[in-house]
Amino acid sequence: MMGEPVHRLPPSMEDVDGFVAYIQAGGKVEAGDWMPEEYKNEVIKIASFQAILEVVPMPLFRRWLYMAPTLWRRRPLLGKIQDEVGHCHITARMLEDLGKSREELFSDYLEGRIHLNYPFKFPVDSWGELPAFLLLTNSAAVVQFRSLAHGSYLPYCRVMKKIMREESFHFYHALQLCHELVTEGTPRQRAQVQEGLAKWWHIAIYQFGPPEHLTKGRDWRKWRVKVDENETLRQQWISMLYPIVRSLGVEPDPNLERDPDTGEWRYSPLDWDRFFHLIRQRTPLEEWYVEEFKRSYENDQWALKALKELPLAA
Repeated sequence: MMGEPVHRLPPSMEDVDGFVAYIQAGGKVEAGDWMPEEYKNEVIKIASFQAILEVVPMPLFRRWLYMAPTLWRRRPLLGKIQDEVGHCHITARMLEDLGKSREELFSDYLEGRIHLNYPFKFPVDSWGELPAFLLLTNSAAVVQFRSLAHGSYLPYCRVMKKIMREESFHFYHALQLCHELVTEGTPRQRAQVQEGLAKWWHIAIYQFGPPEHLTKGRDWRKWRVKVDENETLRQQWISMLYPIVRSLGVEPDPNLERDPDTGEWRYSPLDWDRFFHLIRQRTPLEEWYVEEFKRSYENDQWALKALKELPLAA
């Protein structure tokens, strides 16, 4: 593929220090290469979290699919559902090459070992609010995926590049819908979009996670599966979205201003204690997600069983 870095094998197939030095120098890893267990677990942890985020919230969009005012408005939502399920599928397929089955992936979510990201703890309360939710959360996903596409594990980078293109489509659809409702909609529709933008700005800004000094555990810099700090991505997102939100008639944060010397955005303080509290529990909305996921998963077991019993082609 044009533009993809030339792959080189680590200097020693069983030398962890050499592997780390190779990664730190910008080296890339293929699925069949030798890798330390810690590195493989890092890829699995990040990709499992992302795969679950792609599929578990789909009942939310299914609900709004049936409540959309016209068939024309239903079509993009149906396409989004199809895309997101496909994103989970290709990420889960990549995880299988690392030894994690789909059954393990879904069990990890159902049994509470994988948590949903912060925005998916909150409901969307109106049709007019939905495009605001989609605009802000999809744009945050685009920023995150664009960064992950430059990581050290090549199969995941390829997955991210494909997903990022489709997430960009979702972002532009949400932007178009927000613009139409603000400029051509009824006063009530305009108010719903603008109130939604203010609400979801204060939620989506948490989507990138806390500053690294507030978290404990794995050394993500060591393996470079993830290459940018959370705050770096948050700053990129603000630069991208703030002009758009303002153009739609909303000042999302009265304290938002850009440092003239560093170029960094200063914003209202974020409540990380509340963030950690919500991340570690299941809100009523997520309990509904769990029940919907269980129901769908159990209803599909016959198909999974049939596929496993199909004879392999000669």
